[in-house]
Amino acid sequence: MNAEGNVTLAGFMGAGKSETGLRVADALGFEFYDMDKILAERHGPIDAMFKKHGEHYFRGLESALLRELLAMKGVVISTGGGALIEQSNCNVAREKSTVVWLKVDYDIAVSRIRNDKAGIKRPNADNRMFERFNFRQRPYERAAHVTVNANDPLNEVVANILRELEHV
Repeated sequence: MNAEGNVTLAGFMGAGKSETGLRVADALGFEFYDMDKILAERHGPIDAMFKKHGEHYFRGLESALLRELLAMKGVVISTGGGALIEQSNCNVAREKSTVVWLKVDYDIAVSRIRNDKAGIKRPNADNRMFERFNFRQRPYERAAHVTVNANDPLNEVVANILRELEHV
């Protein structure tokens, strides 16, 4: 594992970053931080931030939070789905943590989030989400020190991450 001892989980919505991160942190004896949850607690609902201030504003808050969390040691961080698309965020995450990409198939991600995200029920939402999913695959791959199949059951995903961290 990286010298800082941190783990950053990346992946598309529905990959299981939050639940996986919580279990990995517990297994390692680390603190767990869910970036989307923290941002919503500090600034209000993420969709409202996007509507009121735009994506650029949100990404700035996200970048600042990522740096704040990576300044700590012994943490597991669940990033938002777009957090590591920005190259500077990718760079700092790779430098200050072991980045684990929870690689999930599109159909599985959609089935996991279909009832949780009202926005994907709007007209053309599926097309936009599929485009976003495809666009993000390369940045996730570029960011990752480790790639884990997130289609597997949660216990297997966690076990695979812990096994992979022993070799990084």
